[in-house]
Amino acid sequence: MSAKIPFPLVLIEWEDHWGDGKWVSPDKMEMKPELCLTVGWLVKEDEKGVMLASCIDPKDPETGAMGSTQYVVKSCIVSQKVLRKGKSTKAIVHRVERPLGSE
Repeated sequence: MSAKIPFPLVLIEWEDHWGDGKWVSPDKMEMKPELCLTVGWLVKEDEKGVMLASCIDPKDPETGAMGSTQYVVKSCIVSQKVLRKGKSTKAIVHRVERPLGSE
């Protein structure tokens, strides 16, 4: 089945917050975010973040049910890559330290 998905498929690299419930002294505390990679259909965007969905109803891909959604704050996004264009060619606006794959 080949559904016409109207959204761009993107790969984003982003820094995640994390916490730990164990007791530890300040000199042993690690101070760095976890780096994550997420692939999904870019279905919504606002001034603060992007909403990705990894599952879309093929019978109604534009307005139907979507699953495995994830909201990522733009200030946490390090890089992005459009894997497949959608109807909109608008780029995600955020800080980009380096394009994905430019290591």
